[in-house]
Amino acid sequence: MRFLVDGDCALKCSGMVGKSKHFINPDMSNKFSCGTVWLFLTGTMKFSMLYFTAALLMVLFFCSSCRPEEELHGSAQQQEAEQDLSLGGKIRNSSLMIREIRKGLKAHSSAITVSFSYGSDLFEDLNKVIEEWMDAAQAETGVPDEGDYIRYQLGGYTYKSTSEQKENRWYYKVRIEPSYYTFFSEEKEVTAQVRKIRRKFHFWPWTSRAAKIEIIYDYLCKNVRYDKVHRKNPYYHKRSTAYGALVQKTATCQGYCTAMYRLLHEEKIPCRIVTGTAGDEELHAWLIVELEGLWYLLDPTWDAGQEEYRYLLTGANAFADGGPVRQSGSEKADVSDKDVAAVENGPGEASPVPHLAGSEFLKKEFLRNHPMAKDNYR
Repeated sequence: MRFLVDGDCALKCSGMVGKSKHFINPDMSNKFSCGTVWLFLTGTMKFSMLYFTAALLMVLFFCSSCRPEEELHGSAQQQEAEQDLSLGGKIRNSSLMIREIRKGLKAHSSAITVSFSYGSDLFEDLNKVIEEWMDAAQAETGVPDEGDYIRYQLGGYTYKSTSEQKENRWYYKVRIEPSYYTFFSEEKEVTAQVRKIRRKFHFWPWTSRAAKIEIIYDYLCKNVRYDKVHRKNPYYHKRSTAYGALVQKTATCQGYCTAMYRLLHEEKIPCRIVTGTAGDEELHAWLIVELEGLWYLLDPTWDAGQEEYRYLLTGANAFADGGPVRQSGSEKADVSDKDVAAVENGPGEASPVPHLAGSEFLKKEFLRNHPMAKDNYR
């Protein structure tokens, strides 16, 4: 008697294709069964290891992208900005007002209306309250399209207000009317373009922060042209936006920086835009980025189109044209009155043409929160 055995499984497990039928003698059935089982188990283990590896990679990816918001984003800086409010912070639900304003700015709302009450007349101080709230709405949160991304693409604002007294409280209704450098539809294009660009980077969960910074920097320097045509045009604001850099592929320094800020924050990398003067005291913008507890300088505008990068992850002392803070001595500079004075007076003989930051970046609080590296990143 002969037994008919389907050999499809064994053939697949051994790497062969198709089906076959084996006719074997009864006394060989034990040997055949053992061989078939062995081949089946071997193949199954190979596939199991493959699936296990794939699953492990997925877990690592999701774990790296799903950490708590407080760890990923600058919620501490946001809370600190709200606590720094002098008068605006005393108003009931001021944090809610700030969130509403931020939400409106992100949505490019033509009018943002907030209502609140206060225990006394704010007629003379209302301007200060709105100014504090607007500034807090643009504070760093770590979210890619908030913080400096809003601040450097906002063209200013006006506001109107009405008030009414009821018993011992004053009730206010304020209508804030911002102006923007871009339309909301263009911001949607930026978001779509950011997704396409990030897919090209092929970052893995284990890709180092330094490598990500270099890849993003390299992309901007090679793919964005400096906008010489509109450089002096005060009415063409696209040159100063991420839309100009990432969609139109042409921008000036502020556009380079806003685009890099967006791309870095998409990768959960803290950075700030610094503005001031450079060269022949012309207005200029560059960035600082956090890496291993210290902050390094980046200037993609001046490195654009260059074969070798001079301003990538540069320490303040080694920054060829100076930096937002003058360092000395230790790896992490001690911020003192002397340090601040050195920055205000410009860099020394080793840096004849300074990048001189604006006064807001020279404040002790900013310098303490952003300790600059002394030397270039290794």
